[in-house]
Amino acid sequence: MELKVQVINKNDVSSEIEKTPSWFQEMVKKLIEKVRYSNLSIIHQSEAKNELFQRERLQSAIEVAGAAAHEINQPLTVIISFSELLKNEQDNEKIKHYTEEIIEASKNISKIVSQMQVIHKYVTKPYVGDINILDIEKSSDKSEQ
Repeated sequence: MELKVQVINKNDVSSEIEKTPSWFQEMVKKLIEKVRYSNLSIIHQSEAKNELFQRERLQSAIEVAGAAAHEINQPLTVIISFSELLKNEQDNEKIKHYTEEIIEASKNISKIVSQMQVIHKYVTKPYVGDINILDIEKSSDKSEQ
């Protein structure tokens, strides 16, 4: 038995289907509806996955930004506070102490920035309320690989 396949123009599909028995026409209509439903379902699933991915990306960005702000603001507060004390101080011992604290806080910022440059995994820690931030130290610790 030889099977003949004829390619028909999209515009001619309706007229070709009309030439078939009614049961076949009904079956084709149901099939078309199922294909449309399936296509819509796939589109909605794809959109939902994309939306979830975008929300997860935003959440990650928020956690990284929160970590950077938190970790860097701590030593910056020390630097600013001791700088304020230093500008009006006359006692050399206090000046030396304030300067050492400023240097230590500055080194701490440098360490945080260095750790941020070698982040190789994603570890978070609780912050304020129900917010998590990236744990920069654990995320950059190579010994925990």
